[in-house]
Amino acid sequence: MPEKVQESYISIMSNRVKQFGGINLAQGLPGFEPPDQLVSCLQEVALLPVHQYSPATGNFALVERIKNEYRNRLDLTAFKLLMTCGATEAISLIFNYLHLLINGSYSVMAFNPAYESYRRLPELYRVPFIPFGNLDDTIVDFDLLEKRIVENHVKIFFISSPGNPHGRTFSSADIHRLLELSLKHRFFLIVDDVYSELYFGKPSVFPLQNFHPYCFLVNSFSKRFSITGWRVGFLYSHESHFSAIKNLHDYTGLCVPSVLQEALEKFLSVPEAGNIYLSLLRNNIVEGFNYFKAGLQALNFYIPPIDGGYFLWTRLPKPLISGVEFAEELYLQKKVAVVPGIHFSDDAQPWIRINIARSHHELSLALKGITLFIKSKQ
Repeated sequence: MPEKVQESYISIMSNRVKQFGGINLAQGLPGFEPPDQLVSCLQEVALLPVHQYSPATGNFALVERIKNEYRNRLDLTAFKLLMTCGATEAISLIFNYLHLLINGSYSVMAFNPAYESYRRLPELYRVPFIPFGNLDDTIVDFDLLEKRIVENHVKIFFISSPGNPHGRTFSSADIHRLLELSLKHRFFLIVDDVYSELYFGKPSVFPLQNFHPYCFLVNSFSKRFSITGWRVGFLYSHESHFSAIKNLHDYTGLCVPSVLQEALEKFLSVPEAGNIYLSLLRNNIVEGFNYFKAGLQALNFYIPPIDGGYFLWTRLPKPLISGVEFAEELYLQKKVAVVPGIHFSDDAQPWIRINIARSHHELSLALKGITLFIKSKQ
């Protein structure tokens, strides 16, 4: 495998497993089934007359349920909600809109390492992407950040907490400072909220009450209910941007599958059903993370502080220096697929990302394969 490829390394490694077998720890696929009640809701609504286009903005009842979830955190008089085909479409819609809105040259920034959409979307539009910080930073140097934003004419900034691939979270004070910088320098802040419910300890808190017209929020049901194939997400946009973004959605995605929205609305109408599943899911992910972390540390992998999400971000033990070669050889020899860190940062040659949101059985087999592989290198 070459050091750099145009295609997503996540797709490359995942497709190998799908075609030739193995354990897929490359893609953010949950190793758990959706809630039984949600599947039952899907079966029930499939017999109802809900098989035509849904409203472009989304199923009205589902939209209201999501708004109720955010009502105490966000000023809903100023922000409007749009259902999208997953969080990926939401991010793409916002980026496409902002690219058309921004006059002149500009650049895009995110904390280093950065999720693939944050890096690749600017590349597709021939816009410079600027990563900020070191790979395992725990403290944000806001003076330096402000300087870099001004120097590079940053107009779009992506942030998620917990992050992907690095599952670090940002404090409320950090987010508040970033919101202030966004307003001061008039750059757009896209907040990716997908992993916010999948924390290991304390919840990650975005001070959404401080949102302003330069802020957008993206989320989905994919990870919280283990339904990545449903592709049901949403975005919040300030009312001044909403109409234009909705128009883009009308002529590209049009609407989110009506049956799936109906099933989600029915499931969420059951008191605490979603929270009960989320609690179980969090426990499973934390157990998987702790198990895999201990196994890798015994092999001298370095693991920075990680606070949540689906992934374990780790640096290879010395003398290994290439995440690409490691991922390639590990799959060929042990049929375990991981993602080389270079996919998320040019600085991450000796790093890899591992999905630990899988069953204990799979994680046990994968860790055994990695252990044998590392020992064969010694």
